[in-house]
Amino acid sequence: MKLSDSEGKSSSEVGVGRSNNRLKLFLWMCANNGLPTKVILVKRKVPISVTCPFCNLEAESTPHILRECPLAQIIWHLSNSKVSFQTSYPFETWLKDNCLNSNVETVSTPHNVLFIYTLWHIWLARNDSIFNNITPSPVIIAKISIASAVEFFHVANDFPSPPLGQSLSFNVKWNPPKFSWWKLNSDGACLGNPGPFAIGGIIRDHMGNWVKGFSGFVGQGTALKAELWAIVRGSNLALDLGYNFLWIETDSLLACKLLLDTTLTNLHEHWNLISSCRSTLQRFSHFKVSHTFREGKQCADLLARRSLLKHEDYSVFQTLPPFMNLYFLADLHGVTFERVTSSSNPSSLVNSTCNAISLYPARS
Repeated sequence: MKLSDSEGKSSSEVGVGRSNNRLKLFLWMCANNGLPTKVILVKRKVPISVTCPFCNLEAESTPHILRECPLAQIIWHLSNSKVSFQTSYPFETWLKDNCLNSNVETVSTPHNVLFIYTLWHIWLARNDSIFNNITPSPVIIAKISIASAVEFFHVANDFPSPPLGQSLSFNVKWNPPKFSWWKLNSDGACLGNPGPFAIGGIIRDHMGNWVKGFSGFVGQGTALKAELWAIVRGSNLALDLGYNFLWIETDSLLACKLLLDTTLTNLHEHWNLISSCRSTLQRFSHFKVSHTFREGKQCADLLARRSLLKHEDYSVFQTLPPFMNLYFLADLHGVTFERVTSSSNPSSLVNSTCNAISLYPARS
């Protein structure tokens, strides 16, 4: 079966663009009953039980594991994907209609992108359950699906990827803020997701000079919670220092989008952190929130990882710590670091100089 719209574009082109050949193959296999589900394997004389590894109630066919299984339906609900679960709705038609639905929904991301990534991560969770004996968590699967979809659509969608099996490399470096601005690079380090996490950050002026740094072990939480916590701490530190113009840069695109999403409500699990950060940012004359890659904020990354490993209490560094000398000097002198990405990693295809998300005044 070929999935295409009225203009002849395939669903993979509509939903995931040109950037992820692995997802294109996955969608083709979904549409053509090519996934190695238990039902298919039994038909090929593989001596296994056909029972679904998620619910242990029904035979594991492609429509069941991706749409009809109770656990899969919980995941679809948690990912805010508005999909139908009616068994009378032919699976191939269901797949095509959702892949071609480009209405913008969760976190300013089209339905088809979120649908495809949720479909993909349900399948990955199924494989983890069978081969790695990992109990699926609907909440975690839904969160990963949303984060992957948002990052793909808002970072990589318009950028070509290398051919399948090949890699692409480009240079990333720390960029100073413009005159009269300070720049906060923040990072959250999490051992597992969820798991123990720590935060770190560094504030520098337009010349790249050290202003302040901070780090500390916090507790248990998700990777997103760690990133938001670091931004909250860093922005409050900058505000306490009395400066009016702040550029915040993080490698969590989802955190950026959540801070700037005006449709977000207090039902979000991290609303308190998001609301606290927004309240702080509104007290600056101007602020900017943007995404960068890890290579563009290695000082913050080092601070967070060190605190995670040592379980250090929260500290503010008035001067440059000796263990950061090399990374700090590299940033100061504009040293670039190579980032290598493959065609199976679409979120890594945009140059760090094209990553600004929003710049606007906090007060009129």
